[in-house]
Amino acid sequence: MTITTHTPSPESTHARRPEAESIRPSSLRARRDRRSLTLIDRIALTVGVALVTWSRRPRIADRRDELERRVHRRMSDEQRERRQVQLMLQCLPPR
Repeated sequence: MTITTHTPSPESTHARRPEAESIRPSSLRARRDRRSLTLIDRIALTVGVALVTWSRRPRIADRRDELERRVHRRMSDEQRERRQVQLMLQCLPPR
């Protein structure tokens, strides 16, 4: 079996980049690619923010539940039991 080794030649097969050529894109091209917000983009952003704000608002049911908890805490044991019976009777199916 014969083993051959590769010895690199001192001359490169690829042409070198000229040192004066910039690696970064030209500033004219970068300015042309930059995009400003259009009217439609601004409207979409405003509507999106409004929807997120609206979806995070406190719910009426949450307020009602909180009020119910406060009232429940202030009641005596007898009043609580009476209230629970009333609520259970409201939840029964009609006969």
